[in-house]
Amino acid sequence: MAAGTLSKKYATALFNSALELGPDGPALILEAVRPVRQQLEGPALSALLSPSITRKEKAELLEALAGEKAPREAQAFLALLLEKKRLTVFNDIFEVYELLCEEHKGFRRAEVFSATELGDSGKNKLAAALEKSYKKKFELTYKIDKDMIGGLSIRIGNDLVDGSIRTRLAEIREALNN
Repeated sequence: MAAGTLSKKYATALFNSALELGPDGPALILEAVRPVRQQLEGPALSALLSPSITRKEKAELLEALAGEKAPREAQAFLALLLEKKRLTVFNDIFEVYELLCEEHKGFRRAEVFSATELGDSGKNKLAAALEKSYKKKFELTYKIDKDMIGGLSIRIGNDLVDGSIRTRLAEIREALNN
């Protein structure tokens, strides 16, 4: 099973479990699991992947990372990842889970890349167009890409909407060559 499919499967299962906690369930699980994600880099991840550390010690470490106040569902999820040896894809699972939580709240995140700074008017028009097209509210992050000639590229989750001039010129060049 591909890592993306696997991540989506686990994230969806966690999200559905979180929904059983009530309307705030997904946010509760998110807040419980976020510190684990932040800690699961470097030494903590190495310890959890090390064959020299017992499963019990690994479980205790995960429990400590999540904290005592973490919902039972979050603890069970982390234990499942440990048992199934899926901790190496934990960050991917967490990213998908965050997207599911955002969609549940009725908004999405997007990164907008442009050659120059967009003015307030341009930002407002872009946000309105995205919200109309996707029927969701958007939280937009703007970044300058000095390699762009002009136009915009927008990353929404795993999708890329490329309206850059460089891409348009490449499409024209290819059409002329064929």
